[in-house]
Amino acid sequence: MAVEARPELVGKRFLCVSGEEPMEIGDIGCWGWRTGVIRAVNHRDNDNPDLTVYVEFDDEEWDKREWVKVYEDFQVFLLEHQLVWAKRKEGSTNAERGGGGGGDRGGGLLQGNKTKLLQWPALAFKPFVGKTLLSSTTAVEFLSDRQLAFLNDHAAYKPYQDELDSLSPVLRENPQLHDEVKFWLKDQKEQEIFMQAEV
Repeated sequence: MAVEARPELVGKRFLCVSGEEPMEIGDIGCWGWRTGVIRAVNHRDNDNPDLTVYVEFDDEEWDKREWVKVYEDFQVFLLEHQLVWAKRKEGSTNAERGGGGGGDRGGGLLQGNKTKLLQWPALAFKPFVGKTLLSSTTAVEFLSDRQLAFLNDHAAYKPYQDELDSLSPVLRENPQLHDEVKFWLKDQKEQEIFMQAEV
C-alpha cells in the first residue's frame, strides 16, 4: 500500500521560487529554486490568504530560520507530497559513484548513444502556489543527493509501497539509501501522531 500524504505542513520539505520576473516552463530547471523544511505555521487553514510559515532553508544555517508569507512571497511554492520511485539516469547518483554529499546537478553518465534509466526513491512535490504554471509537471527530489528533476510523464514515477518496495534491489545494494527511506517513513508516522496529539 502506498504511504498516504499527511495534510499538515509542519515537517514537510518544500521547493520555492520567488521574484517578479515571468517564468517559462521550458526553463524550469534554471529557475532560482530554493529548498528547505517547514518548521511552524500560523494557521491550520492552508487556504488562508495570510498563511505564514516558519521555514529553514537548506542553503542557510539553522539559526537563519524565517517567517514567510506563502501566497505573497513566492511565484511557486511546492510541498512534499509522497515518496515515489522515479526514473533517473544510471550513474547520476552519489551512491552509485561511491561519493559523498553534494549531488550531481548535471545529470547522468551517457553510455554510447543510450542512457540507462533506473528507478530511484524520491520525494514528489505538489504545487501549493503556482498550480496553473505547473499543472502538467511533477517535481521530484531524489533521496541521497537531493537532486531535482521535473517530470512531464506521469509514467516516469510511481508511489512507493512499503510492504513491496522495502525489498527492492536498489535499497538492498545501498544501505544508506535504505536508511533514508526508513527514516522518512518513520518520520511520517511520528509527525502524524504528534499532530493528532495537538488536536
